[in-house]
Amino acid sequence: MKLHEKLNLRPKIWDYQQKLKGLDVYRTPRANATGFDLAWDCFHLADCRHLLSLACYYSDEHGLVKEHVDQCIPELAEFFFGDWRNTFQTPEKTIDPSWWKRNFIWMQLFEAAVLWGSVLGRWDFLKRVGYFPEPGSCISDGYRAVDRDLYVAWAALMRGASAEEIEPLLEQVQSGRSRPAKLVLAMIRAGLSKDGGAFQKALVKWLEYYRKEEFPKEKVTKKITIEGTFFVHWGEKEGLPVTVPPEFADHIVRLG
Repeated sequence: MKLHEKLNLRPKIWDYQQKLKGLDVYRTPRANATGFDLAWDCFHLADCRHLLSLACYYSDEHGLVKEHVDQCIPELAEFFFGDWRNTFQTPEKTIDPSWWKRNFIWMQLFEAAVLWGSVLGRWDFLKRVGYFPEPGSCISDGYRAVDRDLYVAWAALMRGASAEEIEPLLEQVQSGRSRPAKLVLAMIRAGLSKDGGAFQKALVKWLEYYRKEEFPKEKVTKKITIEGTFFVHWGEKEGLPVTVPPEFADHIVRLG
């Protein structure tokens, strides 16, 4: 039984052939496109590749997953660090990389980066991505300030920030009221302290929350847990004893 059958997913989620067609739209340069148009193309190319990779995963096409993720990671790197930020005109007709940082969405692709980077063990890539989010980074549509603050703290973990640097970022998240953010924060804190028991407990609490609150959402990215996948792979890399209970195993992305 394929994964999409186990998870009872609709065809629009696992039909990777249909998603493959969407890539061509963003790979083809558009005549008379503005810098803002081209920035969106850069975003959408990486995002479509991410969703295509997930669709292949739900279809158990692991060879295709690896093929597309190998292309997705450079596309994500281009979005976060490409020269376009220094050359595309902003809607205000200026060349201003800081404008793109302040005003252009990024959080969806941060999620894609932490998912596939951790699955492939591309920790050097994730360390680099960890320098992108900042407390003043814009908040993508559909997200909240607490989500941005969590991603800033998460990024600090990925780049190996010092305790003095990361603690205020963690406190900013802790001061909020978001339960999911605090559950992720618990995994970060336990991981930083190398407390294997606390890390395992925090991971299971996240998985229980995810299964009840996130998985029922009709979103392709919610049918696996990005947070759970990252921290399982990160915990294993850090030498922490990590056990995924069998009832959650299908929600953790692993490639054979």
